[in-house]
Amino acid sequence: MSIVHESQSLWENRKTRRTAFAQRSPLRTSARAREFTTPRYDAQLEQILHIGAEIFSEKGYHDASIRAIAERAQMSLAGLYYYFRSKEELLFLIQDHAFGSILANLEESLQGVTDPKEKLRRIVLNHFRYFIHHMAYQKVCAFEQEILQGDYYTIVEKKRRRYFELVREVLQEVSGKKEFPIKLGAIALFLFGSMSWIHMWYNPKKDGKPEDMAHTLTDLFLRGFLALSAEAAEAREGRG
Repeated sequence: MSIVHESQSLWENRKTRRTAFAQRSPLRTSARAREFTTPRYDAQLEQILHIGAEIFSEKGYHDASIRAIAERAQMSLAGLYYYFRSKEELLFLIQDHAFGSILANLEESLQGVTDPKEKLRRIVLNHFRYFIHHMAYQKVCAFEQEILQGDYYTIVEKKRRRYFELVREVLQEVSGKKEFPIKLGAIALFLFGSMSWIHMWYNPKKDGKPEDMAHTLTDLFLRGFLALSAEAAEAREGRG
């Protein structure tokens, strides 16, 4: 099976079966998609997304209320609904903003970098840096990813897939092989599993700086990844 088909299959298997979507109107032009915004609007939106992520991470999406978000933001419900039209759209904006920010930061960080190992190190560091400073976003992205449906789900999933494919491509570069003996899609998911639960254990007083953790995780991962690659290649040659 080709690497591309293998990766697509992994992503398809992870998706929840989605049937009979409720009819909904197209996404309105809101938040970052607006043609004209002001610095004040953008700053207010950032605050709303941050507070919304906090409430969702504390109470869970289904138990969270827009009224609680409005109270913490010290805004009226009417003022809050100027920025989004429903609780689901707020969840969408939070996840879309998180993955959009991660990708934008990562693509900037990787510009001009040619060494595959350094690329992987920067991927891990970028992930740690963002979610350490946005723990609530991490929890929402981890626990509420299957809530979104229809256009909301499609837009966020496209960014998730781009992130996944970027990591898989770098792992292939690290391997130095056109045909890798191990499923790279699965290995990419293992790496995401190592990175994505930082909110469950990270303590800045005990665990150090994001740079130190990224360095340690990258070294551990690379040593195991490359050793496993060598063993798999030797086993395949032995069978040949």
